[in-house]
Amino acid sequence: MDQSTCADEESVFRVKVPNYTMYGRRAKTAAIVIGMLATLNAGSASAQARGQLDTPALDFRAHTLGPQPAVRTLADYRGKVVLLAVWATWCPGCRDEMASMQRMYASYAARGIRVVAVSIDRGSDAEISAFARSLGLTFDIVRDDGDILTTYLSRGVPTTFLIDRRGIIRRRNFAAVDWDVEPRLGQIRSLLDEPEPPASPR
Repeated sequence: MDQSTCADEESVFRVKVPNYTMYGRRAKTAAIVIGMLATLNAGSASAQARGQLDTPALDFRAHTLGPQPAVRTLADYRGKVVLLAVWATWCPGCRDEMASMQRMYASYAARGIRVVAVSIDRGSDAEISAFARSLGLTFDIVRDDGDILTTYLSRGVPTTFLIDRRGIIRRRNFAAVDWDVEPRLGQIRSLLDEPEPPASPR
């Protein structure tokens, strides 16, 4: 899978080089090199911040399954506590983890938790739907339209991010875990108890 940085997430920095005289060519060259290194370091720091704890969750683009797919983005869940799961039908650990997500969701859906499972499968919608039916999943199952693994600098599947009402990543896991046990349930309850942020002015 391509792990290159998405073009629209790259930062561009302009470095202004002083107008040196002909005797200061070495200093001018050094300034250019330093500027290039600063640009690379800034870009690297920006990339490293993606998907990190206590940072804003980046938007993604996915679509629902079926003959009339609808676009889904993180913005559709604004103001909600979201468990964002990146998974695939061929992932050995995903089956047990998603079963635990369903148990948690059944208990807390009425309080406002949203589970959004983004599949990176390259097979058919029917295969993904069959997997979901086999586990009795009732939360949102969507397909990745871009490269969510790169967007969140994920190490593979399964990967999960617990996002609060303000859109901040509060927990992340790079392996299958049980979402129907403490202390994860305690953290989910705590986030659900937080007030919804005020609506953005139109």
